[in-house]
Amino acid sequence: MVHKVLEEFWGRVQTQSALKAMSADERTLLLGECIEHGLTKASAMVRTRWDAAYLETQRQRLLTLLLPWLTIELARPPFRVELSEKNFDDVAIGPLRLNVRVDRVDVTESLAEDGSESEGRVILDYKTGEAKPGQWLSDRPDAPQLPLYAVISDKLLDGVAFAQIRAGKNMGLQGFQAMDGVLPKWASNQKLALGEQIADWRRVLTQLAGDFSEGRATVSPKN
Repeated sequence: MVHKVLEEFWGRVQTQSALKAMSADERTLLLGECIEHGLTKASAMVRTRWDAAYLETQRQRLLTLLLPWLTIELARPPFRVELSEKNFDDVAIGPLRLNVRVDRVDVTESLAEDGSESEGRVILDYKTGEAKPGQWLSDRPDAPQLPLYAVISDKLLDGVAFAQIRAGKNMGLQGFQAMDGVLPKWASNQKLALGEQIADWRRVLTQLAGDFSEGRATVSPKN
């Protein structure tokens, strides 16, 4: 449901500058409309007072969760949303062909050493539970989705990040970045430059795809 609401919201707003131009009341009103849009199917299934009460609980939960999230979006460097909930079919990784769905890609502006401006992309993966960038590392990563999205991207990437949409102190963006200032909260376990890290992810994922395709299943506990 969080995915549906944010897809609708950014489909209407599109840029951070447009978000900043809205008053707090306007943001709340629009978010409420997007929540109603996301709950359309569920609303049609209400048959009892219990159903109605459950739906109202979800409505309030989404509003309480996503209003603070918009505050985090407002504090980021300027961006526009290029795509949201986008399917990419028949993606090649090693011998495998995969269908994937990317949560969101933002376009950011960065300043080169010579003073010229260039556009980069930040790939975001929405998470309502616990997620850490360390899950992308090692030759057997626990969360390979974002590394896969980074590897198949044909654009210059400024960052890859978990968008942690969860109540409390852990709400925020956390991931790897190409330069300082791309993400509000950088990951301390980023050891390589982003381009080098993506090259390593390509090596890891290609190896895993090859092992899977060839039926390699050697017993080798990770933990």
